[in-house]
Amino acid sequence: MSGLWKGILVASLAINFLFAGFVVGHQFGRNIDREKTGTMGHVAGQGMRGEGMRHRAVLENPMMLARMMVETPILSDEDRKLVRKAYKDHLPDIRRRAQAIEKARLDAFLALMEVPFDRAAYDSATQRLRNLEAEQAQQVWAGIADGLAALPEERRARLQIYLRVKAEEEYARRKNMRQKREQEKREKLQRQEQPLARPQSEEKEPQE
Repeated sequence: MSGLWKGILVASLAINFLFAGFVVGHQFGRNIDREKTGTMGHVAGQGMRGEGMRHRAVLENPMMLARMMVETPILSDEDRKLVRKAYKDHLPDIRRRAQAIEKARLDAFLALMEVPFDRAAYDSATQRLRNLEAEQAQQVWAGIADGLAALPEERRARLQIYLRVKAEEEYARRKNMRQKREQEKREKLQRQEQPLARPQSEEKEPQE
């Protein structure tokens, strides 16, 4: 890769990745300070079978669960402040790792595009990226645990039920979206496979 093109690529990607890291880190600060009201939306008697799949969305993205927790409408203002204070203590580390992750993603991409390709350098870059992502997830989970631990047992249990229901709702939403996309693909394929009707002018008249 020539020096000119590499310089252009690095500059462009660096701007995009660093901006994304800034947004990720500071968005959580705003979410914690923002007040929201609403209803719980719990469906009575909803089963919790297959929890690994039902909660997959939040298990893969603990920041989603953290946002649900700090924005919960089911707690009093006082309890919500306790939860947010406990989680907010972890924000500096979460933000630092978010910025480090964006830089590591850029490094991994550049290693992948490097000519000649150095597989060892690429593997090292992606390993660093995975380590940083795991460290950030650990910090987020710790913040969630501290937020729950800050509440008295009865109100903590109420929040836990709320989070489990919200996790199932997110799973159902994603499942519906996936099924809708699959249905649209099937319908498109069926339309493409249907033979075109011949114009009437091309049909042969019956012989007398």
